[in-house]
This record gives sequence, structure tokens and C-alpha cells, in this order.
Amino acid sequence: MFKAIVFSIIIFFASVCQAQYSYPDGTLVFSSKKGLIGRVAKRITGGDQYTHVGIIIDGYIYEQDFPKSKKTKLSSYRYKPRSTNDFYVPATPFSQDEVAKMKMYAESHLGQSYQLRNYFRPGSRRTSGNWCSPWTGKVLNASGKFNISYSGYFEPQNLLNCVRKDYHLFRRLVN
Repeated sequence: MFKAIVFSIIIFFASVCQAQYSYPDGTLVFSSKKGLIGRVAKRITGGDQYTHVGIIIDGYIYEQDFPKSKKTKLSSYRYKPRSTNDFYVPATPFSQDEVAKMKMYAESHLGQSYQLRNYFRPGSRRTSGNWCSPWTGKVLNASGKFNISYSGYFEPQNLLNCVRKDYHLFRRLVN
């Protein structure tokens, strides 16, 4: 019981701390999960630094996560326990038109299923779902500023490598 209360207090202060920051539209949030889930994800991604990615648009984090893509108000977003979250901000801000296009794409694809089947068996028949990094990359492509292509396997680290010259690390939040 005591551990649960302490954990809740830590999560509360981490989220309050995080809410003080204002992030520009198009900020990418890369996560590295720890523990059993993180070890499994790192094994599947070949040991990459990051295991998840989402994008901030208009005060919300849009992400493709299990079970479906969703958006969460940044001020109420709860970062996954035992994870490191790195915020990469665009070196050049997106225009209002580019942000509107990204938001329209992300909004129109909310509720899309996560592709869990291909995550564990990459060679199996594709489903209509998606993974976090291709989904986030498609949101970036919708801006017209990027033309990111996808192979059969596209992890968060691949996405960062594709956009690295256009983004820089702004902040790290460790839970």
C-alpha cells in the first residue's frame, strides 16, 4: 500500500513537472520502456534505444499504441511507468498549414488498430493495423515537409534516423 502511494505521488509530480513545458507542434516523444516489456520490445527491435514514439500536435499527444491509435491532452498524459521519454523538437517550426494537415491526418486515423500480430511474427500476413513509428511517420508525411518511406520493419529508431537533421533533443523525462 505504501509503495502504491509513493508511486502515485512520483507520477503526479512527474506529470506536473512535464505540464510546465510548452512543446511546439510536431514535437516527437520517443520512449524507452524498462522492465520486462522493455526487454521484449528491445529484443524485437534489435536492441534499439527507443521502443515507442508519439507526436505532439495542438496540445495533444497522438500515438499508435495498443490497442488503438489515440490522442491524449498533453497536460493529462501519463507517461508509462519505468520509461524514459525524450522530446525532440523541430529545428524549424511547422507552418500553420503543415500543422493543420498533420492534425487532419492524425484525427482521421484515430481508433486504427495496433498491429500486434506482425509485431511478434513480422513475416506473417499484414493486417489493417499499424505500429507507432510508421503511423507517426505518416502524420509527419501529411505535413508535406517529409517523404518518409517504410520497409516491412520500421521501428522508432528508424524514424528518428530519418528526421534527425530536422529535429534536436530538447528534454528528457525519466519515470
